[in-house]
Amino acid sequence: MNIWVVNPFDGLPGESLRPGRYAFLTKMLAEKGHRVTWWSSNFCHTTKSFRNQGQASLEVNHNLRIILLETPRYTKNISLRRIWNHYIYARELEAQSGKIGESPDVVLASSPPLWAANTAMILARKYGAKSIIDVQDVWPEAFEIAFPTQLRPIARLFLCPLRRFADRLYDEANGITAVSHSYLHRALSASEDGDKLNMALPLGVNLDLYSDYLSKPVDNMPYIKQRKDEFWVLYAGTIGKMYDIRTLLEAAGRLFRSYPDMKFVIAGAGPDYADMRNYSHKMNLTNVTFTGLLSYHQFVHLLNECDIGVNPIVLTPQPCLPNKIFDYMAAGLPIINSVKGELEHLIADERVGLHYDAGDAQSLADAIAHLYDGTQERLAMGQRARKLAQERFDMNKEYPKFGEFIRAMVS
Repeated sequence: MNIWVVNPFDGLPGESLRPGRYAFLTKMLAEKGHRVTWWSSNFCHTTKSFRNQGQASLEVNHNLRIILLETPRYTKNISLRRIWNHYIYARELEAQSGKIGESPDVVLASSPPLWAANTAMILARKYGAKSIIDVQDVWPEAFEIAFPTQLRPIARLFLCPLRRFADRLYDEANGITAVSHSYLHRALSASEDGDKLNMALPLGVNLDLYSDYLSKPVDNMPYIKQRKDEFWVLYAGTIGKMYDIRTLLEAAGRLFRSYPDMKFVIAGAGPDYADMRNYSHKMNLTNVTFTGLLSYHQFVHLLNECDIGVNPIVLTPQPCLPNKIFDYMAAGLPIINSVKGELEHLIADERVGLHYDAGDAQSLADAIAHLYDGTQERLAMGQRARKLAQERFDMNKEYPKFGEFIRAMVS
């Protein structure tokens, strides 16, 4: 089959960033003998930098081609400039799709971005191809968190046209996949086809790659424990408004005197990076380290040094299963989580961590102290987390289901 994949966000093969869903999926499909064209962007969403100037085409192998569409820069994930970037990406997708001399049998598009997903649906109809929407996040619901609490009802009303737009995309797609059951339910609720082919497939983690990186020494890695009795608490991910970083810093301040060997490592970058680092310095939190953006090789070795992973999301429109929880599981780290719903139930049912109340520094500090003091409980949680990653969230075992889904869609 000839498969087109539409996603501008994920890291590309050969980049030092964490290999994501589409890098793994496109490689897997190409190895199965399918001809895959991945429509990506010349602007990297994670680093907020350009991969190259203008459009480019990368022949990864004889079955996998990546086309980098020319798009403009943005610096904040919630901004008008990002919306403009998405619009240009969709426009370039439509303009360039007719120039490659091939037509698809299947068009798989991530949502967001909605405009590119809409263009993907148009192209699927044009070429008589099957269409799949892969729900990565729920838009426009995610936009509401940018507004103050008292203004969100007004924002919800203002965003109604965009919600109807998303509903139409979900309804028109031949199939729906999603990174969580809650996202899948949201998409299917907009579909009039009760028999629409659908599947929830979490982001997961490539355990083979994780083990491979861990087995190889990494250069320029300053984040190594100096003493075996140090206890490291890790946050990994974007540093932005959606994430409860200030509460994590406040918890670090409350634990500083009672637990002098406890260190907090904040790995990642984002629009609030400078503000949070300045706040840490202002509060004289000498037990907190900001690493900035790490390569995946560095990140794997950092994970191996840590004792607990924190998922401190304070604002989310729907329950979600972010990348970081699968990385924590791969490293055998217990998870301290603030997200209610699907992830909360997973952690409780599988006994791989604790829940705290978002925005409550004492609740978070108590959860961290509980796992510090309860060594045997913490180690047992970590063992169960690693086993859970192996049994349910290893991309090498789970992602072939995506290939089966595509074959079922065509047949």
